[in-house]
Amino acid sequence: MLSELLRDKKNFEEKDLPKTMKWAFYDDLCCEYGVELVGWTEPGNVCNPADLKTPALQRILNAITTGQCYWRALNDEEWVTKRSVRAEAIAGDKAKGRKAKSKSSSGRKVKSRETIEGSDEEPEGASVEAASRAGEGEGTGDCETST
Repeated sequence: MLSELLRDKKNFEEKDLPKTMKWAFYDDLCCEYGVELVGWTEPGNVCNPADLKTPALQRILNAITTGQCYWRALNDEEWVTKRSVRAEAIAGDKAKGRKAKSKSSSGRKVKSRETIEGSDEEPEGASVEAASRAGEGEGTGDCETST
């Protein structure tokens, strides 16, 4: 579908056609080749169909089969507009810079120097855990054993 459109309407040579569809770069593909996907059935932007559940895939397949979803060649004015909007969006993202890395609460907890130096006694339950790891205290749990 897309290859035929690019060859017939946009006059791209076979060697210049995209070899694979990279859905993550849909906007780049539209700007580079001057096409767009019309009739996408799912809410939001066009995305990788592999990320969709079966009912959504079925809706898209039905739309493609019936001709409601198809690739359309942009006219020159639309293509220029799409490229300039994309360039502005990219420039805006670069101007913002990267977000700072947030600290994960699941990461390693660091003890303060006070806690390390001032902890002469073991935390509650630590001796039981240490004994069970060392193999000591077998048979000394809540259950009584008869011999």
